[in-house]
Amino acid sequence: MPKLINYLAWNTPSRTYNGRELAALQNIYEQACQTLDIGLTDDRRPQLAALIFDLAESAGDLEDQAECETLLRRVTAAFSS
Repeated sequence: MPKLINYLAWNTPSRTYNGRELAALQNIYEQACQTLDIGLTDDRRPQLAALIFDLAESAGDLEDQAECETLLRRVTAAFSS
C-alpha cells in the first residue's frame, strides 16, 4: 500500500504532524481508498491524499478516534461529490 507521507511533499501544510498523527492519517487514507474503491494504480490517489491533508488542517486532535472517524467521513463525502 502506498504511503500517504509520500504525498506530503506535494502539499505545503501549515500544520506539522507527529508520528502518531501521520499514522492516523495513513489509516484514514487506506480506509478512504477502500471505501471509494481506489486501487493501487488509480490515478486519483494523489488527489485523495491532497484532500486528506487539506481537511486535516482544520481537524482537531488526530490522536482521537472520534475525530479521525469524522475526518474520514468528511474526506469520503468531499471526494465523492
